[in-house]
Amino acid sequence: MHSLPCAVAPFVVPSFLERLVVLAGELAKTLRILRLGAQRGGQSPLVEALDVPIPEIQTEAAEQLLLAPSRNAHLAVLKRLGTLPAEVLEIVRTHRDELAPAFRQGLQYCVGEELKQVLVAISTSKVVAHLDLVLPIVVNVESTQRETAIDVVHELTRALRIGNYQPTVRRGETSGEVVARDRSRSLEQLKQFAEKASDSLARRAIAEAIIAIGTVDDKVVHWLLWQSPQSLREETYQVLAESSVPSVMALICSTLELAYPHPKLFQLITMRTDPEFIAYLVGYCLARMSGTVQRNVKQIRQLGWLDPDNPYMELLPTGMHPDVIRFVDTTSVLREQKELLRLWMLRHGSVEARQLAIEHTSAANEVLVQDLLVESLHSSNPEIQVWGVHKLIEHGVPNAIRYLISMLEAEQPVIVAAAKEELAKVFHIGRLVSLIDEFPIDMAVRAGIVCRLVDEGAVPTLREALRAAQRQKRVAAIKAVSRLGFVDDLLAELKDTFEEADHSMRRQIIDALRQAGTDNSLELLAALTPQAVRPTATPAAFASSSRYRWDGSPTGFDIDALIVDPGIEKFREGVSNEGVKPAGLSGWSSRP
Repeated sequence: MHSLPCAVAPFVVPSFLERLVVLAGELAKTLRILRLGAQRGGQSPLVEALDVPIPEIQTEAAEQLLLAPSRNAHLAVLKRLGTLPAEVLEIVRTHRDELAPAFRQGLQYCVGEELKQVLVAISTSKVVAHLDLVLPIVVNVESTQRETAIDVVHELTRALRIGNYQPTVRRGETSGEVVARDRSRSLEQLKQFAEKASDSLARRAIAEAIIAIGTVDDKVVHWLLWQSPQSLREETYQVLAESSVPSVMALICSTLELAYPHPKLFQLITMRTDPEFIAYLVGYCLARMSGTVQRNVKQIRQLGWLDPDNPYMELLPTGMHPDVIRFVDTTSVLREQKELLRLWMLRHGSVEARQLAIEHTSAANEVLVQDLLVESLHSSNPEIQVWGVHKLIEHGVPNAIRYLISMLEAEQPVIVAAAKEELAKVFHIGRLVSLIDEFPIDMAVRAGIVCRLVDEGAVPTLREALRAAQRQKRVAAIKAVSRLGFVDDLLAELKDTFEEADHSMRRQIIDALRQAGTDNSLELLAALTPQAVRPTATPAAFASSSRYRWDGSPTGFDIDALIVDPGIEKFREGVSNEGVKPAGLSGWSSRP
């Protein structure tokens, strides 16, 4: 419960409540007295109550005064608006139409802090009809409230532009018609006071207001750009060159929709370099790429922000990168500049932007593109790393297979999966078996190791082939098992095949077990052919590959040695032409 200060404790409303005394602590009684006094027309105590530092009393007194049919009572509230509770602002906004005379009187006769409070009330309640009363303060160089008045003008024109105010609709009018009428009237008022503005501050404020609610087709905007005084035009062009307000950027870009764009606005399109304008220009043009806009965009022969020595592009959000490429491609900018943009996107752009850039990059820069693809493997963004992995082989990056194998040890599972997918295009079991006779044995062993990592169906496929009814397919499978290093995985199948095979096929199985040289393979060899002598040394062809023996773990071999081994790249070169398959292998599929 609030209590009144001692200075206002004996608070008496004349004539009607002269016998009642407001006692300290009796807030409810005080509010009741205020309401009763308002009913009898007692406004003086209500005005005094506005200065009582108790929110409930101030709100009640303000509400009673605003409901009274008195311009002076309304003005008393408006002049004290800055010291009253926020609830009073809402009441002012609700009754703005009834307060019009008080607004007008306050703007004409109040000064200093009282004038500021009236301006704040107009701005808060968005009374656009009083723009003509605020503008005289803007052009008055001696007024102490010019800056406040300028802020009010900006707020009113912003509300008018987006329709964020309550228009006064007359009978037979629609809301849209009223807004159009208010906008047209406001433009004429701004033009009238623009001619009276005598200093830069006023000229700039009015120019910004005209641009905020005008379009390139409006007569007032045409006057501002072509026929206004030179000083006002210069101020306008400066606003257009510097401001990042959406209405300003919209006016600049809208000139592209004209058959003959304004030369100064067209120049600004080519010269502005701030990221806000770049983003707005790109979005505006791509959303309105009609015949006229497209023809005018085609006339753009330079863009200041394409300079590679300046960091303008780095400030753009990555989501804008693809649209920037599409926009620049529709212009007549020099081919060299377009190429520089694509190369920049390949180094810094989003995944989608990199894809667009790589599709249109000149073949003359293919070596640089290859280097940038290698750089993408070290990006901090996993999506870009995955994209780079998928492009290595497609663009013939030197040592692509080694890079892909190195990515098998990446921390991100998506990167490992992408590397396996790309390696499987070269090292899937169907392709290896089809081409097994075309490569040296040691190279085939390395290829088998990679195949084991990327093709989970390798062993089941070979197992099925060893059990096939066709002899040619079993012969090819035995050779592949031996040369690719899968002997230990298929000992049981080799034993079964040995028992059912003819002499020639048995000799191949014996050679495969002997060449494998592992304990398990030699143990099976001894069981199948007791007379066979255990070899004292691994054949020379396999000795160079012994360091690649797989121990069963995902990367259970010397992966660093495998990465740097030139045999891996030789294998990739060898399988680049798989159109001709060795005889006798027609039953094998070349699909992974």
